[in-house]
Amino acid sequence: MKLMKAVGAVLALGIPSFAAAASTTQTLLVNVPFSFVMAGKEFAPGTYRVEQNASGLILIRGGEQAAMSLSIPASFGKAGEAPGLRFASSNDQEYLVGVNGEIDRLIPLPKAEGRKITVSSLH
Repeated sequence: MKLMKAVGAVLALGIPSFAAAASTTQTLLVNVPFSFVMAGKEFAPGTYRVEQNASGLILIRGGEQAAMSLSIPASFGKAGEAPGLRFASSNDQEYLVGVNGEIDRLIPLPKAEGRKITVSSLH
């Protein structure tokens, strides 16, 4: 009987914390009129569901594709600005780089590959 009371008490204390954690997810439904890249995956123009949680995980889903990325807090939005997505252009390609919402989030771009060339002279 004591075991059942202890289990009940733990469940009673734990359920509100799970509910609080679940409520920190923000979902946006957006229509992107151009192709873009996130987490190394190319997405065609279309409607996407973008979810972000308080831990910084961003998930984008649409059509038959999905991608996930970690993000960092940012402050590029203005007070009262509507939630939305931020893109940056590079090499004729658009990249999803941020989400405006309750908390603005920045999605770091993958590090560009570099090549080192060594030049030597022949004498």
